[in-house]
Amino acid sequence: MEEREILERMKKKDETALTELMTTYETYLSRVIENIIGRIMTKEDIKEVVSDVFYNIWRHADTINLEKGSLRAYLTVSARNQAKNKMRDLKKNPVSLPIQEEDYIEITDFCQGLEREERIRILAEALRCLKSDEREIMLRYYFLYETTETISKSMGIQKNTVKSKLMRGRKKLKVYLQERGICQ
Repeated sequence: MEEREILERMKKKDETALTELMTTYETYLSRVIENIIGRIMTKEDIKEVVSDVFYNIWRHADTINLEKGSLRAYLTVSARNQAKNKMRDLKKNPVSLPIQEEDYIEITDFCQGLEREERIRILAEALRCLKSDEREIMLRYYFLYETTETISKSMGIQKNTVKSKLMRGRKKLKVYLQERGICQ
């Protein structure tokens, strides 16, 4: 899929171009959005935000300039902004539901939530201990789900170098996490 061609077709309101774009990027955008709102909102909310991203790109195709960046980058930024807006809306207008007798929180669920938050905090600390290029590669590979080939092209380094840095980064993270009792 050639981004310029897709964008030109979208500017002419060719619906098949939008369908191709959605087929290519829907899973990727869902992951980006889930990383932002997934712990708080439902799968339906994530799907809604993905739909909003594609709707907005369809409406604003005329204003997109690929000289400033790729279509993927535009979609990623749009997805993050839409997800953050969804979070902001939730904070402004929280939904209150009446408590039913059957509603309860098990202590184990609560403890698991705290444990997960602590693990996330420790992982963030561990990532900060990596060199900046190793951290960027780890984040791109594991959190943005980019391939080693994509990372190597965007960072201007060899694919094997990306793989080596991923391996070294994993080893460093493993040692760091083992020292804190997070993994064995």
